[in-house]
Formats: sequence, structure tokens, C-alpha cells
Amino acid sequence: MPQNNSPKIVLVDDDPFCLSVYEQEIKNLGFKNVQTYSSGTELLNQLEEAPDIIFLDYNLGDFKGLELLQRIKKYDPNIYVVFVSGQPDMKVTVELFKNGAFDYIVKDEFETFKIKVVLAKWLSACEFKSRIDAVTKADQNEDCIKLIMQAQESTRKELADELHDNVSQLLGASKLYIDTAVNNEEGRLAMLIESRSILNSAIDELRKLSHGLRSISVRSQNLEAELDKILFDLKRQNRYNIQAEIPTDLLNKKVPATVQHHLIRIIQEITNNMVKYASAKNVEISITIDKQNLLLKFFDDGIGFDLQKIKRGIGLDNIVKRVTGVNGKYTINTSPGKGCCWKIRIPVKNATSLV
Repeated sequence: MPQNNSPKIVLVDDDPFCLSVYEQEIKNLGFKNVQTYSSGTELLNQLEEAPDIIFLDYNLGDFKGLELLQRIKKYDPNIYVVFVSGQPDMKVTVELFKNGAFDYIVKDEFETFKIKVVLAKWLSACEFKSRIDAVTKADQNEDCIKLIMQAQESTRKELADELHDNVSQLLGASKLYIDTAVNNEEGRLAMLIESRSILNSAIDELRKLSHGLRSISVRSQNLEAELDKILFDLKRQNRYNIQAEIPTDLLNKKVPATVQHHLIRIIQEITNNMVKYASAKNVEISITIDKQNLLLKFFDDGIGFDLQKIKRGIGLDNIVKRVTGVNGKYTINTSPGKGCCWKIRIPVKNATSLV
């Protein structure tokens, strides 16, 4: 686990150019405690320095990856180990994961982006573990065991919601830019720059969470900026004809901050699901407000789905939870080949949140 808010990151590679590139990219993210080694022997001799995470070349001159992983885990099973290799091999990858590897990155033109994604995932794993550890260190006498269990469940739920609703959306958007860049030579550089910016935002969000600089409850958000960003990310993909009617001034005046927060998350989640699965061309988003209610309509002309057969995943569940959490109601009109239309009604007069 990162110590004193200054995690120690170790890079091991017998290619000095790779070491230099990785070190600079990681330091650009704000991580200052980065150590590099060119061999497995050097690494093993320095394990007493207690690294938090190690990025390890699989094919070093003095050690093979699996043997080195086993030695690291024998010394300290809590060290995170990420392999970086130019030779993708599924059997090797599976064996490494069985022995405790945290992740496996294939060296290619996007390897530095992949390192950033892995760092984001690592920070989220550390945040989750630290919260659970903090709870379980409390006095576990008979009277507080129930409270500890409740706190653990609440922590898991809140953290899962925040990571999925916020950080996961950022990482998903970054991946979409990378996927688009692969097949768009003309706009590749701009797409990769935008992807890097989004990844940096995701890592910053995770760092703030792990440092306790913000709560997982409702925060001050710029509604107009958040909604504009969602629409901007859609338009940048050049895949959709978008019609949007969103009266942000009216929303700011009539809709409580708690409801605004949930509204942003609902639109993010529906948008993310649409981009992932719908294969849509036309998207319509509208919000209207009367004296009593806010009505959100989100339509896409994609492939649709069968509500009776679709599995309820965390995406759909989170939308429903957020809607019901602000005393709202929803309908989904969809079927295979017929697109999908969400209609969500949320009361705004004397609005309160249940979550």
C-alpha cells in the first residue's frame, strides 16, 4: 500500500530507453518517488526499500518473469507486480496471474497509455483496501461487530458507486479515443492527446480519493460544464447525429444540487451504455421542467435489446438506483432493432435524496 501519500514505484527493464520513457511518463503524472533498475538482481537486492508497485520486464537477462515474481511475492505478498512484455503469450499471462501478478501490459505504440490505465486501476485497488483496513482496525468487541460490518458494506457500496460512476466513465472515454485513433490516421494525434488528458483526470480523481481530499457524497459541480463535456465527448467521435435540449440555467435555478449530481451520473451512465452497445447513429437528449418534476428523455436509434433477456449489470443497476434514490420513476422503451428510449421523471419541488 502507498505510504505517506508518496507511493514508491519501481521500474525494471534492461532497455535504458524504455526505462527513461516510463519514468518520465509516470513522473509527469505527479508521482515523484520512482526508482529504476536494469536487472532482476538489482531489484531483489533493493526489496527492503519496500516498493508499492513494480513494473517488470518479463524477459530480463538474469531472471525469467515467473521466477522473479515468485521471489518478490515470497518476500512481500502485498507488493503489486505488473509485467511489461513485447511478446504476448496467453499461457504465460495466465500463469503469472495465478502467481499473483496484478496486470500484464504488451509493449506496443500505446504502452505508455496502458501504464497510466494500470496506475489508475492500482490506485483504486489501494483506496478500496485502505478503507476496509481502516474499518477492521477498530475495536472488534462484541458490541461493535455489527457496526463494523455495516460500515464495511457501506464503504464497499459507496466506493464501488464512485469508481464506477466517475472514474470508470473517464477510463471508458479514454479507451474510446484510443480505439478511434487506431483507425483514424488523420486525427490520431488529437485523439491520443485527448485520451491522455482524460487519463490524467482519472488518475487525479483517484489520487484525491486515496488522499481523502474529497468525500464520496454530493460535491460542488458545475452542471453546465459537466453536461457540455458529455456532449463534447460524443461529438468528438464523429459517429452520432446529436440533438440536445438542456436548459442549464433553469436546472441551476430549480433543481437542488443533490438532484443535479445524480442527474449528471444518470446521463453519463446512459451515454456510456449507448456508446458501448447500441451502434446508434442518432441521439436525442432533452430535459424539461415544470413546477413539480424534471423529465429526462434519452433516445438512441441503435440495436436496442430485449428487456426480458438482458442481464442487469452494474451499469443498468446504477441508473435505476440513482433514479429511485431521488424519488424518481423511469420507463425503458426498447426491443431488438428498435433503439432505446429512457424516460425519467424526478420530483424537484421539496426534493430530497435517499442516498
